[in-house]
Amino acid sequence: MLEQLPEPISLICHQNADFDAITSLYLLEEWLKNIGKKQITLHCKTGLPKQIPSFSNTRISKSPPKGRSLITVDCRAIERTGFELKKIDINFDHHEGNTQFGNLNIVDRKAVSTTELLWKLIPKSLQNPLICKLSLIGILSDSQNLQTPNTKSTTFKTVAKILKTSKQLQNAHQILKPKLKSKELKQLGEILSQSEINQKQIGFVYLNQKYPKNIRNLAIQHLNQLQNIKATCLLENEEGRIQGSLRSQTIDVNKISQLFNGGGHKKAAGFETQI
Repeated sequence: MLEQLPEPISLICHQNADFDAITSLYLLEEWLKNIGKKQITLHCKTGLPKQIPSFSNTRISKSPPKGRSLITVDCRAIERTGFELKKIDINFDHHEGNTQFGNLNIVDRKAVSTTELLWKLIPKSLQNPLICKLSLIGILSDSQNLQTPNTKSTTFKTVAKILKTSKQLQNAHQILKPKLKSKELKQLGEILSQSEINQKQIGFVYLNQKYPKNIRNLAIQHLNQLQNIKATCLLENEEGRIQGSLRSQTIDVNKISQLFNGGGHKKAAGFETQI
């Protein structure tokens, strides 16, 4: 599959990337290197988030990809990349509602993360410590330490296999552990103080100013843990565009997000729309 791809090869994830998207980039880069590929570039329209470390010497570029072969990871739709792309050779993803935009679409909706999907595809002989660490970080991040409702028994089995191959659990937890500065802790408090819960036990936060993505994610995770809460919705107004994040334990928020051309998973989804 990958051996036949002509070089250079450009790997692309969605803009405003999370741990799963970034670790999928690095994981796929390591896989390609291990099968002899040398000309590999990594791309994310919004760059490497400051809370996520670099896992190789390859810089993640904000510029459009120019490789002869283009591969996306963790993108439900080609528009999620933020780049104007017409052709994608391979589309690796795990989101419900993936639009099958690649020449080859490898989509596993039962996988809790794209790194879990990639781990299952990588030959056992190539599963080195770095690939194990990247796979584990993506899985633990997207499943909130194996606690999200879409975490299935197959994911636990995958984690067990990774740990049997290489003991990376402590390293993964250290990387994923929130490291908040004083300013960021205040920002988290500001967001939570603006939250409201209506009579139907739906939590809302509407933000008129920009907050870091990791702080927004922490805020909505906290709100979704409130007793008797049915769903939470965080809306952020940025220059006339609304970015929405939805979480729930009982409601299919993916269907709600799709009404605004967004998507994700039944219990966690997002969208972006013009006001």
